[in-house]
Amino acid sequence: VDLQLARLCRFTPPRHLETFETLESDAVEKLGDVEHRLGAGRSNMGRGTRGGTAADVAERTLETGRDRLYARAIERATDLAGAHGWIVIGGTTRSVAAARALVPTRLHDRLIALDHLDVQSGDSSIAAAVAAAINEREGARDQETVREIIEEFGARGRGVIGLEATRAMLERESVADLLLSERFVSGHPQVADELLDRALGQGATVRQVHGEAASAVDREADGVAARLRYPISANPPTETSS
Repeated sequence: VDLQLARLCRFTPPRHLETFETLESDAVEKLGDVEHRLGAGRSNMGRGTRGGTAADVAERTLETGRDRLYARAIERATDLAGAHGWIVIGGTTRSVAAARALVPTRLHDRLIALDHLDVQSGDSSIAAAVAAAINEREGARDQETVREIIEEFGARGRGVIGLEATRAMLERESVADLLLSERFVSGHPQVADELLDRALGQGATVRQVHGEAASAVDREADGVAARLRYPISANPPTETSS
């Protein structure tokens, strides 16, 4: 975003950027009307009391038009992102701050802000900046999720670790989020596919974690961990028959 334009793109890892549309502010047209009513052309802006007043009104008109533009852009970006996608806002520090202020609170945990990114930047530059920001944010999120699951498991709460324990929870359709380490997926592809199918079949989310998060899952959970819909103590035992 900048003062006059909002370029809406969809980023697909690792480096694909697709532009959907470019929105323009209506402030320039409205500014012409304001100047006409005040009887002050742009050449008089900032000169004398009358010019100073016109300049103040012009600045407010531009800011109001900018905010309308950003509100439209955020609404469209939210639609493009769907239920789980990141929403990344890039531009100058001032533009990004103004746009962030208009993002609904419910979307803040999915919001990434990139200062010092020109709206006219090339696709490759934007894609590289977005990829780096998302990787950093997802890494931090995954580390926090793994930590929470391990703590919940220790307290017999909404967390389970290890392959067999996770399988048992999948059989009970109790899994909300399934985490698999990169090492586990590469070393046990068929088992990983089995877990993936079961998790998706019950509406759970699945993430393959990397870096520090993956190391923690490998070290503490043999590569498999899950956040549960209910605490372990609240899960009914698996039905058996003889």
